[in-house]
Amino acid sequence: MKSLLFVSALFFCLMLTCNYSFGQVLNDKIENRIELILDTDPFNSNTTNCTVDKACINEALEGNCVKFHNDQWFWFKTAEAGTYYLNVSGQDCRDILGVQLMVIDGVPCQTETYKLISCVSLASQDDIYLQLDSLKSNYSYLLNVDGYLHDFCDFNIQFSSEPKGLPAKTIAEDNKLVSSFANGVIQLNWVAAAHEAQTIVNYQVLKRTAAEQRFTQKEQLPFVRDTYSQPVLNYSIQDSISSPGTYHYKVIAQHQDDSQSQVGEYSVTIRPDQLPRKSTQNHISLQLNYREGTPLSIYVLHPFSKQILKTTQLTYSKKNPSIMVATSHFRKLNLTQIEIKITNHKTGQSTSRLYNLP
Repeated sequence: MKSLLFVSALFFCLMLTCNYSFGQVLNDKIENRIELILDTDPFNSNTTNCTVDKACINEALEGNCVKFHNDQWFWFKTAEAGTYYLNVSGQDCRDILGVQLMVIDGVPCQTETYKLISCVSLASQDDIYLQLDSLKSNYSYLLNVDGYLHDFCDFNIQFSSEPKGLPAKTIAEDNKLVSSFANGVIQLNWVAAAHEAQTIVNYQVLKRTAAEQRFTQKEQLPFVRDTYSQPVLNYSIQDSISSPGTYHYKVIAQHQDDSQSQVGEYSVTIRPDQLPRKSTQNHISLQLNYREGTPLSIYVLHPFSKQILKTTQLTYSKKNPSIMVATSHFRKLNLTQIEIKITNHKTGQSTSRLYNLP
């Protein structure tokens, strides 16, 4: 009796786990495609041991987006015409590359009727949504899901009227980031899109290393308006790198209606010989030259936001014509430069200069 219970328990356990570890999902073939019903709970699936239904794919559509390897099929039907979302969550992948999605308008397995609606390769395990604009009313679409670059993934997918996660960058979108790396510093620059300038609240800068499964927020930059209430369109951020490796960045714009749009992505692999030698110097020496007794204020500013990071007030004396500005605190803020502004309170005049941190 005990052995029978053990065999029954083992069989039940295998039935629960084989779908991920050994089995093949039902919707491996297009004729067994699974319907994703609008705004129901996410559907869990995996790409392990899936095959390619070659007779039902049109490789001319894949372009630079997908490479079919272990795909599976879903379908969904709209209610009204408009914008919908495919939410991907809970990814657990062998190679941390994530899944790739292809949305198709066409008759199943009649590949000459296929029209590509959207295509995206996630290249991460973050919770992601794919925005689908201008879908037809009361209309059915095909969805092909595959592991990106032969990755094997367990994942949840949902057809929804609300986005969840980070916006996915489709193959048709431009990367608006201009990036550079020099002297151990990565710099990302971008220009706000003119048509979005009235709605952007802030930018989120996300970062992950090659070993990390998901992005984390590195910094949040407010969207700025000048003294004439005109939007400031140029933005920049720096990140000091102390260790070799591969680094990935995303910049996401947050809008007033809580929607998001992706500004761009950047990835870089840094070798040990590309990093500067570590400096033991931890201060900047300022040489001052004013009339005896001149009251001065010395401000340390963020090089881009102009936020005051430190203020020192003193009275100039020829006996002490220099002042040391400690830099260790600013290096902990991941700054590679600071702006130092000196104000002469007798004349009201100020001078400013950018300094590279040692």
